[in-house]
This record gives sequence, structure tokens and C-alpha cells, in this order.
Amino acid sequence: MACLDPSKADTTTDRIMGVTKVSFVFGNQNNNGAADNGTVNPVLVNKAVNPGECVVFPLDLVNTGGQSDTHVLTYAIAGLPAEEQGRWTVALYVDADNEGALDNNELTPLTNTGVVKPYPVDPEKHLLARVCAPAGASAATRNVTFSAQSTNRPGEPPQTVTDSVTVKSTARLDLTPNRSGIGRPGSALWYDHVLQSYADYDLLESDLYFTVQGQNPRNDWSYTLYVWDGVNEATLTALPIQTGGPRDGQFRLGTGAGKLTADDGTPGSGTDQRQLRVRMFIPVNTPPNLTDVLNITVSNDANVGAGYPALTPDTVTDVTVVANSDLVLSKDNGGTFAINPGGEITYTTTFQNLGTDTLRDAVIMDAIPEKTEYRLGSAAAANAPPTNVTISAFYSLNWGTTWIADGGAGYVAATNVKWVLSLAGGGASDSLPSGAKGSVKFTVRVK
Repeated sequence: MACLDPSKADTTTDRIMGVTKVSFVFGNQNNNGAADNGTVNPVLVNKAVNPGECVVFPLDLVNTGGQSDTHVLTYAIAGLPAEEQGRWTVALYVDADNEGALDNNELTPLTNTGVVKPYPVDPEKHLLARVCAPAGASAATRNVTFSAQSTNRPGEPPQTVTDSVTVKSTARLDLTPNRSGIGRPGSALWYDHVLQSYADYDLLESDLYFTVQGQNPRNDWSYTLYVWDGVNEATLTALPIQTGGPRDGQFRLGTGAGKLTADDGTPGSGTDQRQLRVRMFIPVNTPPNLTDVLNITVSNDANVGAGYPALTPDTVTDVTVVANSDLVLSKDNGGTFAINPGGEITYTTTFQNLGTDTLRDAVIMDAIPEKTEYRLGSAAAANAPPTNVTISAFYSLNWGTTWIADGGAGYVAATNVKWVLSLAGGGASDSLPSGAKGSVKFTVRVK
């Protein structure tokens, strides 16, 4: 059994060397593209925005401590009324070129900074916060607090900066959304739209009028616009579009003392809006692949007596493509609904020839959704095409007036995409055999 020997002794020394605390600063940018200086601007920033539009706040984060760190980025908007909660969007991005503007190559949202080494080993972390006010946002100033939290010391309070956004009072008319559809000869299509007033005063229906213009090589289509007065669905009133000549016309929303009332702050409901429906009938003898483009513009007459000026007109566009009667199509977006700016949505259309004969000159076309950009090269077959069927993709920048073979990289402001089907070993115009089925897809980025 071992025994302690009190005549023996030894010593040891523990030393704590050069411990540095976690430290960083976070706030508004202060160098405006110039060389980094390791500081942030303590002055708070206010920016004005129109309802439905966005503003960008340049921010800086500087790791002033002695350790590398990652910082979680969050935000909060104070004082939103109930009808606007959940409708504002905020996203943070890296300002790669440190010039204070959000470029197309920077549209990758962040939830954290990634690893940031101590300054000046790592430069300042330049960030951009994009704040988007919803359509119909009330005129007011909203405080927006941006926060950065150290992951090395999560118990420490975050660094914050509280800037503000002032929503401007913008009297305007909105007519939304753009629509597209595929119809067969002898069928009717319906397109729903909403006319919304963002004026802070009532507008007489007799001072509001629609101008309708079309692009169609044929003049035998029929169009009708139905207006719901906001009180009773049974009071739909049919108004012929062909009033001033083939496909062109102008007519009033109403003729009496009816009013489109002042904006009530809740888009899509109430007496400050009207539900519109366009019905178009495709004649039986219409050839497949014909494209119809219908533009409907809403304007108002200045009414000095009523105390309001002329407002900026707004336009919706309805695009219809005529399909072969045996070609059946279905479309989905993969269940994607809420997407932040910079996020992508992929749409897939499934097609099948239900006829007993081979389809000739089969073309599938779709419209690019509003407030998105088309990703070049994304229009393609979603899976292996039917046997011996080749699919060629194109995009248009002008609603199908001209087409460009798809390819390349990046994003463009396209209006439409289309896929041309051709069958190897068949006749010159053969496209899709009886019973054949496949799918095509395209991708857009939310602005």
C-alpha cells in the first residue's frame, strides 16, 4: 500500500494568457463605398417608400473583438396596424461591392453573417436590408429595428439599429393581376381582376373609364367585361369591349352618382374596390398556337369640382394561347406560396395528347408572373420527354411578338416562355403521338 511522503514536494503554475472579449459594432454604413474604417454611422436613417415598393438600408458590422464570430441577423417592425401585419417583407443581403445598392448578383437572403474574423484581418461586413411596404400600406412612419447577435456569447444583448420607413400617401389606381390561359377553339375563358383605389378621397364612377386594346390577327373573338359593384354579386353588368372598332374601346365604370370610395386600408375588399371579370370566347375555327394579348387600362378624368386630379393609369394584360383540342395541360408550382425577394419558384406543366391522332405543330406557352424575373436556361423538360419527341424552349420579351432561343445564365424581364414539340420520324409538322405524356418547367426569381 502506497504512503504519502511528506518530505517530497513540487509546484505547478497555471497562467491565463491574452484573453480577449467578444466585441462587435453594428449599425448604418458610414463609408459609402470608401475604404473601411472600422466604425459605423450612429445617425439613424429614414427613407420614404410608396405602397407596394421597397427601400434598401446599407448596414455595416465590424468584429472589434479578438475572436472570430458568427452573428445572427434579425429584424422587427413596430406599430403595424392589424391589416398590415404579416404583409411587410424584410430581407438582408451581402453588399458584395460595397456601393449601397442591391444588385442582381447579390439577391441571396441571409440569416447570419457567416464567420467574421477580427477587424482588420477581415474587413467590415457590408450588408443591405431591403424593406418592402405592402400595396395599400397606410401613410405613416414605421420603425424598423435590425439586430445582430453573437453566437460566441448568445447570452449577451444583441447590437441593434432602429431606422425608419415613411410610407408616402400615393393617390393612385391599381388594376391587378396580369393573367394568362390556354383555351381550345369553341371555348370561353374567364380572367379575374381587381380595381383598387389608393386615393384618400372618393372617386365618381362616371369619372373612371377603361380603355381596351388588343393584339390579335383575327377580329372574330368576342370579349365582355363584367363589373361587380361591391354590394351584390347579382348586379354584374356586361359591357362590350368592341365599342370603338375591332378590339378597341373606351367606356365608363358607371354613369350615375356611384362612387369608388376612399382607400379603407384593406386591399381587395370594401367599396374602395371593384371585382372585374373578362370573358373571352375563342371561335370554333381558330387555328392552334394563335396568341391573343388583351390590355385593359383604367384611368380617371380630373374632376376639379370634386377636388381630385388625374391619377396615373394602370394596366393589366391577359394573354391567351389557343391549344389543340386534344392537348390537355395541367400546371403547379410545387406548393410554393410565400417567397422572399431573391427566392425562386419553379412552375411545372404536364401535357398529354388525349386524341387518337398525332398532334401537329404542338406548342405550349406560359406567361411569366408579375414581379418576377425569368431565369435563363430554366425552360426545359421536367423529366424525360416522350419517345422520339424533342422539346425546344424559347422566351419572349414582348408578349410573344418575337422569340429567343432559351439558354445562358442570369435573369431577364421576360414576358412569356414556350416549348415547341417535334416528333422524329414523323411528318414535318408532327409533334406528339396519341396518348403521349410529358412535362415542362421554368423558374422565376421574385423581385
